[in-house]
Amino acid sequence: MSSRPIRTFCDLSADGERLLERAMTQQGLSARAHNRILKVGRTIADIEDTPNIEPKHIAEAIQYRSLDRTYPTWNLPSLLSLAGSKGRSRIYWPNL
Repeated sequence: MSSRPIRTFCDLSADGERLLERAMTQQGLSARAHNRILKVGRTIADIEDTPNIEPKHIAEAIQYRSLDRTYPTWNLPSLLSLAGSKGRSRIYWPNL
């Protein structure tokens, strides 16, 4: 979804906008992250069958974004090849 449909379908209340602005400032998020949070918030609102994106939807989307930045993304094929090259039959995952 480009920026024009985002502005059309992801309209926020004043409280939701303040919450998102505060998260962007505190976490140092980019404009791209802003749009991603709006899209995830829209999806959460759609799942709840709510016509408007509420602050609770934005808060949940911000939490998902925080998780995305906290835990590394693992490349499973690389992990499997590393495990095989060292003769290990198990992959030890971090405690998440």
